[in-house]
Amino acid sequence: MWKILEGSRLCAVLALGAAVLAAAGCGGGGSSQTTASATTPGSTASATSSSPEDAGLITKAEAICSRLNRTVTSAVVPGALDPRKIAAGAPRNAALERAAAEELSRLKAPATMAADWRKIVTYRLTLATELSELARAAQARRTVSITALAASKKRVHQQLSALAKRDGFKACARIG
Repeated sequence: MWKILEGSRLCAVLALGAAVLAAAGCGGGGSSQTTASATTPGSTASATSSSPEDAGLITKAEAICSRLNRTVTSAVVPGALDPRKIAAGAPRNAALERAAAEELSRLKAPATMAADWRKIVTYRLTLATELSELARAAQARRTVSITALAASKKRVHQQLSALAKRDGFKACARIG
């Protein structure tokens, strides 16, 4: 009975972790926005952008994030809830996320957005790191680690999304 319960518990934990990951960007899609609306140049600056410099940063960053989102989304495969698929796909997505975060970090933020911009880039680097850790945990089938990392990624994604949206970003507020 213990092995059956443990197997059921394992399945439940993995399903929960996979659902959180899908929302947080490991499995792509996490937003009801379409790629077209997220990637339309010039439509990304919002009323929260108070200067042309802000809008310039947003436009450049949105191009990078849109490219990342398309690439990560295109990597989604059927059966992504399988821990083996997470272990196989997460390292690639982590590398893509890290490369995009490094590219974003090279953009010069105007003084009005500098503090928020540093946080946005840090959130993206954190997501890349946690995604790499998640791949290792999935490969080793460490369910407690998978669950903890999935929960952490969800929190970081929520923080990133809220901050990025507040500052007028769309594509950079999404993961995958």
